Amino acid sequence: MIFSKTLLKVSDNSGVKYAKCLKVLQTKSASGKLNYGSVGDIILVSARVCSFDKKVKKGEVFKAVVVRTKRTVRRDVGLLFFNENAVVLLNKKMLPYGTRVFGPISLEVRRRNFSKISALSTLII
Repeated sequence: MIFSKTLLKVSDNSGVKYAKCLKVLQTKSASGKLNYGSVGDIILVSARVCSFDKKVKKGEVFKAVVVRTKRTVRRDVGLLFFNENAVVLLNKKMLPYGTRVFGPISLEVRRRNFSKISALSTLII
C-alpha cells in the first residue's frame, strides 16, 4: 500500500534514485475512494535523491506508476509480494521517462495498459 509521504525506489534510468509520493491519482477501485495505491496505480511523486549528471533535478514533480509493492497482491494461483516499493516515472504522454526498467515488474502493470513499461522490463512476474 502506497500512501502519501511514502519513500519509493525508482526502477528506471531517469536519474532519480528515490522519490516521495505526494498523492494517489488513479486507483483500481471503481469508486475511487481508496486513499492508497497498489500495483498498477498512477501516483504523483517528487524526486528526492538524484544523480548529479542527469537532466532531472531534486524536487521535480512527476507522475509515476507503481510496479512493485511490499503488500501482497492476490491472484488466482496464490499471493505475490516483493521486497521493496518501486515506481517507474512517466512523462506527459504517459510513457516511461527512462529507456530501461530495472528489476521485475508485476503482471498487473501490463493489464493496466502500460505495455511500453512491460516491453522495457527484463522480467514480468
